[in-house]
Parts: sequence; C-alpha cells; structure tokens
Amino acid sequence: MQTNRLTYGYLLLVGVPLLVLVSASELGKGITAPPAVAGEWTLQTTDQLSCVGVPNVTITQSGEEIVISLHDADKTRWEGLLQNARLNAKGSCGAGKTARFEAAVEGERPKRVLRGQLWVDGCDTCARASFTATRSPSPKEGGR
Repeated sequence: MQTNRLTYGYLLLVGVPLLVLVSASELGKGITAPPAVAGEWTLQTTDQLSCVGVPNVTITQSGEEIVISLHDADKTRWEGLLQNARLNAKGSCGAGKTARFEAAVEGERPKRVLRGQLWVDGCDTCARASFTATRSPSPKEGGR
C-alpha cells in the first residue's frame, strides 16, 4: 500500500511537470527570436535631416518592442516594433508633429546594418531622408 502511494506521489510531483516541460518545448520549436538591434547606432545619410537633425541614436529592445532615443536636448524617444526584420517607430518631433523611422535589418552580427527612411508627417520643408545605420563601437571595443 505504501509503495502505491509513493508511486502516485512520484508521478504527480515529477511526471506532470516533466510532461508540461516537454509539451512547452515542442510548442516553442517554431518560434524564433527577433534580430538583436539594441545599442548605439550611427546614421549615415546623403539627405538633409533638418527637421530631425540627429546622426546618432540609441535603440533599446525587449523582444519585438523597441525604443529609439535621440541624442538631443529634449531626450526624444520614439516607440515602435521590430517585426519580420523591419523596424517601425514613431514619436513626437516638436511643434506637435510626428516623426517616423522605418528600417530593414540586414546582415548578421556583428556586421548588421539598418537601411531605411526617416521623415516627419506634415512637414512640407522636410523631405524623407534615406539612411544606413551602423553600430557605433562600444567603449569596451576601444573604438575598433
């Protein structure tokens, strides 16, 4: 009788969690993480960025959610999503206007680049600015 209770207890306390773990592992096989884009990025463009005027940005990432922080006096932040290797973010750009940032994530680490456009809705004097962004070297890399 004691052996039967121990067997049932073992199956309940070990078997059920093991079954849940294996099931979760099987369900998650087709899920892939979005590409990592967090860090400092330098924008290179031949277009005028007069309405935005920011050559460097910091991107923070949590899964698909991203926040782009500009290095301006107002500490401007744009929020968006990274889906299917495409970044889409928007945020305030002064005077009640909305700035938009769209880019495709290309390449693998460490040579990953962002190629896209930056523009301001409702700004007749601001053209869309095409850009290529590369990661800025981290202080640990010593600028290499």
